[in-house]
Amino acid sequence: MASTNPGSEMTSIDDRTTAIRVLHVDDDPDFGELAATFLERERDGITVTTATSVAVALERLREETFDCIISDYDMPRADGLTFLQMVRADNPDLPFILFTGKGSEEIASDAISAGVNDYLQKGTGTDQYAVLANRIGNTVAQHTAEHAIRETRERFKRLIEYSADVVSIVDANGVYQYLTPSSERVLGYSPEELIGENGFEYVHPEDRSVAMEAFAHTVEDAEVTPKIEFRFDHKDDGWIWLENHARNLVDDALIGGFVVNSRNVTQRKRREQELTRQNERLESVVDAVSHDLRNPLNVAEGHLDLARRIDDPEHFDRVEKAHDRVKQIIDDLVTLARKGETVEESDPVDLRAVVQGAWRNTATYDATLRGDATGTLRADRSRLQRLLENLFHNAVEHGSTGNRNARSGDAVEHGGDGVRVEVGRLESGFYVEDDGPGIPPEDRRRVFRSGYTTGVDRTGFGLAIVKEIVEAHGWEITVTDGRKGGACFAITGIDFV
Repeated sequence: MASTNPGSEMTSIDDRTTAIRVLHVDDDPDFGELAATFLERERDGITVTTATSVAVALERLREETFDCIISDYDMPRADGLTFLQMVRADNPDLPFILFTGKGSEEIASDAISAGVNDYLQKGTGTDQYAVLANRIGNTVAQHTAEHAIRETRERFKRLIEYSADVVSIVDANGVYQYLTPSSERVLGYSPEELIGENGFEYVHPEDRSVAMEAFAHTVEDAEVTPKIEFRFDHKDDGWIWLENHARNLVDDALIGGFVVNSRNVTQRKRREQELTRQNERLESVVDAVSHDLRNPLNVAEGHLDLARRIDDPEHFDRVEKAHDRVKQIIDDLVTLARKGETVEESDPVDLRAVVQGAWRNTATYDATLRGDATGTLRADRSRLQRLLENLFHNAVEHGSTGNRNARSGDAVEHGGDGVRVEVGRLESGFYVEDDGPGIPPEDRRRVFRSGYTTGVDRTGFGLAIVKEIVEAHGWEITVTDGRKGGACFAITGIDFV
């Protein structure tokens, strides 16, 4: 409410030619015309439209746009405050000045309570119009400024609400003091859920020390603005990767804390990890081409030369065997290069049917398959079958390690001599177990590396392919001791239909 003391009038309008459209409502037409004339003379930018009743004024408001209303109080059928209520119903922010000849403390109090922007009592002489013109200018200017502030706040609110970043303020201990509304979309938590919580409690345990150390540098030195990436415990999506920029604004009176900008970069991290895996697969291919393929080719070339010299059919058998190994290496390399891709589409697959198909496609010799793994899971059927074929081949092949040919040092040709393989269900997956010699604990992490092998007749890519297929589906694989001394491969993280 502006001052009602004429002696205290002071304009706050720099541009006194700013256009202001005024609707003046007074039941005395002569006074209305006189006021309009003086107001327009007092200020070049003011244009006054008069109305002699509330009904006429409401009609004008429906047809035209005004910047301010001046209204008498005591009028027929509806007084000035009743008119104000009608105006506020459709124009809640339109400036409204009560300019009345019937003045009293009670009316002034009612006017203030009703929400008029200003109250001025009619006087004598023409000086009152200069005061009224100034009140109009100040009221409209204040309304314009407040409207601009509201628009700016709303614009800022929408920007931060739909931003790809979360802006938060934390104290020196990492406790949230403020978060933008975008936290619910990016982190899964509303600001109210996180305010008062220590942000480091949501950081992955393996990343927490690095995150705290980087933040400590910011606490110690306001000029340090680190950028760090760590995993954050999303409310619904598990661990996501955040890229964080922190800035020390403790000395800023409006902030008084540490401002952290956080952005979800999970997709980028996944692409980087996939690229790393692809590079590793490429290196494996290069190693195999340069070393693993050269060996059997040299063997084949040597025995072919001997066969030509001494005409011994045994050497042709060795050539054929070397060529078979070359084919297996090439097949594994192609599989390794392709199967590491993420599974984008999957179908319901019957586990028992895939197990049986994989067993039929594996050279099992006199090995036996046991177990009754049933259930339907979503997977890429061909990749899942290749996974099982490789595990079966690994079990059968390593099951023969106790029967070595003393002359050649190679595995006995019929492979797993009586080895038993079992496939069974787990709560969130399945397992493939054998009763062979097993895998020593120190070798269990290395067996999944491309090219790792324990025999001269193996490519070293079989279990690497298994791991790639498992990860492409988003599953996990571990190897432990079997119940009868062999190896047990457990594939978990599977949701059965």
